[in-house]
Amino acid sequence: MIASGWLNWVGWGARLVLQRAVDEEVAEFLGRARYQRTPTATGSRNGIRPKPIQTAEGEIRIGMPQVRNTAERFISRVIPDTKAVIARGHWRR
Repeated sequence: MIASGWLNWVGWGARLVLQRAVDEEVAEFLGRARYQRTPTATGSRNGIRPKPIQTAEGEIRIGMPQVRNTAERFISRVIPDTKAVIARGHWRR
């Protein structure tokens, strides 16, 4: 019972760290913070989609931000879209 509770905390912590990293990455990509408006802003956040991530302790889910109206496609360096990485030939083991 105690081990199960401990793993829940570990999963919660991992989810929090990954979510914050992805949110900061999107802010850097767009050049502004969430909800910040600038005259030269291009692109925008458009909701999130659930993204399952497999860890040693089990699956966790984060909210992967959707980015629209940008010159290039947003691909997270923290949690890359595996299909996009393989399609571009950057997959390495």
